[in-house]
Amino acid sequence: MSSTFIYVSSAADGDICTYTLNREVGKLVAGARVPAGPLVMPLAASPDGRFLYAATRALPYRLYNYRIRPDSGELQLNGVTALPESMVNITVDLTGEWLLAASYGSDLLSVYRIDHGGRTAPEASHFAKSGASKPHAIHVDSDNVRVYVPHLGSDEIHTYRFDPLSGHLTPLPDGRLSVRAGTGPRHLVRSRDSQYLYVLSELLGTVEVFSRDTSSGQFIHLQTAQSLPDGSPLVPGAPRAPSGTTETAAFDLSQAIFCADIQITPDGRFLYTSERTRSTLSCFAIDQATGTLRLIDHLTTETHPRSFAIDPAGNFLIVAGQHSPTISLYSLDNSTGALILVDRADVGRDANWVTAVAV
Repeated sequence: MSSTFIYVSSAADGDICTYTLNREVGKLVAGARVPAGPLVMPLAASPDGRFLYAATRALPYRLYNYRIRPDSGELQLNGVTALPESMVNITVDLTGEWLLAASYGSDLLSVYRIDHGGRTAPEASHFAKSGASKPHAIHVDSDNVRVYVPHLGSDEIHTYRFDPLSGHLTPLPDGRLSVRAGTGPRHLVRSRDSQYLYVLSELLGTVEVFSRDTSSGQFIHLQTAQSLPDGSPLVPGAPRAPSGTTETAAFDLSQAIFCADIQITPDGRFLYTSERTRSTLSCFAIDQATGTLRLIDHLTTETHPRSFAIDPAGNFLIVAGQHSPTISLYSLDNSTGALILVDRADVGRDANWVTAVAV
């Protein structure tokens, strides 16, 4: 691993902030801010670290394609694709040949072919109605065959079979996981061997742990782990309107649980979540024998942390806050999971998506 680059989308400024991570001294070195479009939000990198993709959530919806310069991390515009809807989450499959997207507002999943030059096709190869309410993420498993989609509005996680030749998504008959009403599953991560799924609840602040039965392939609910500090005054939240709309919430946002992101270390030993209302990060240790979680720490971080990332080597964690003018760089203790603040850097307005790329 020669270089690590950090990219942060700034929705209010319509651009992407770029940084080089100096791993030796623990510092973020700011680079150029690259234009994208209004309300640029979700980012996704190709598995080989050659390309970055960014989706905008204001009309007209666009998917920006960038080439990453391996010597500097500079982003070079590589093409623009029109999107039919506002996409809350995008990801690239393990071959680097397909980009998958989920629309929270229209319950739509779409798949775009990526050519050898890293450019997405002008039209989707496949559309699929999600079959449930408010899909908030789309995640490709380690086999590049299964795809998981958590639905915040209907408290389900759907599993699809992904065809890497055609790009088609087919719902698996036994691939629907349900959680209790009001959970609001938002994002998920998996263990290295894909035996365990960890699903973050936006509305209750829990992490739902599922174990995969190796014989049947079905997932079994294993644990509900609370990420909020004991005695937290926050109350359960409710599904919110899609970003970019003018709809207002019918509840008190200042007291509602509003969890946002979940990440797991590359070695699979620690897991972290963020909560926006109180601007906190929570750290869990993962039992390597059972896959269950043990809460070990909370810390206050950047204001309203929608997104954070762990560098591919597993030594640093980078956090952005939507209401903060800076991003934070933490060193990550590989033996304890502890986070230590080592640097902060200026960032654009409404910093909401963080991606770390190693080249």
